[in-house]
Amino acid sequence: MARDIRLAAAVTQEDDRYVARCLDVEVASQGSTIEEALSSLCEALELYFEDEPGPTVPA
Repeated sequence: MARDIRLAAAVTQEDDRYVARCLDVEVASQGSTIEEALSSLCEALELYFEDEPGPTVPA
């Protein structure tokens, strides 16, 4: 089951690259444009949350 979550991100320019960092979990990515950096960050976050355990429901 897919779920939508909102996460904050910050993009900074470092030399000729843009670095996108998630402010809510320790995941970052980079790209040659802001859009590319954010797109790569989304992919990295999908992989990060794929390995995270789902929420637990109290008994």
